[in-house]
Amino acid sequence: MREQEQVNSLHTGDVVGSIPTAPTISAKENQRLTAPRGPSLRSGRRSTRTRGGPLASPMPAFREVDGHRFWRLVAVGADHECWPWTGAKNSKGYGRFKVERRLLCAHRVAVHLTCDDPSALANPKTLVLHQCDNPPCCNPAHLRLGTASDNAREMMQRGRGSLTKHNRSRSHG
Repeated sequence: MREQEQVNSLHTGDVVGSIPTAPTISAKENQRLTAPRGPSLRSGRRSTRTRGGPLASPMPAFREVDGHRFWRLVAVGADHECWPWTGAKNSKGYGRFKVERRLLCAHRVAVHLTCDDPSALANPKTLVLHQCDNPPCCNPAHLRLGTASDNAREMMQRGRGSLTKHNRSRSHG
């Protein structure tokens, strides 16, 4: 009978010997703890992605140390040469740079740090286009501001678009 009393006391939240039982919580707290969370919250950090892509929100505030840290990761050469990013890159070869826990494209940071009007990058529709077609390039002389339609037009003119490749293979096929 003693064992049955111990089992019953465990179910009621009492302490048996030195083994405490789980405390009871309110239904609201239980719902908060068991509610499904998105992948960005599981890792304990917020996602930098927003509607419109990873860079749709304005640039974070840059400190002088961020600028120094950025340019240390760029292989600066002559004005006419590409200045490749030597730090981390994404799967497409574009440089990645973190400021205030936000992951940014290195070529956008290069323009932000050298542009006369950095607020131009605040518009989520403004892209930074490479005139050299070299994704890791951070030479401000090779970068310019543009739109998605500018980017698509240049991509087709330079033969980098999927439609261009498709059309080429059809005409030769």
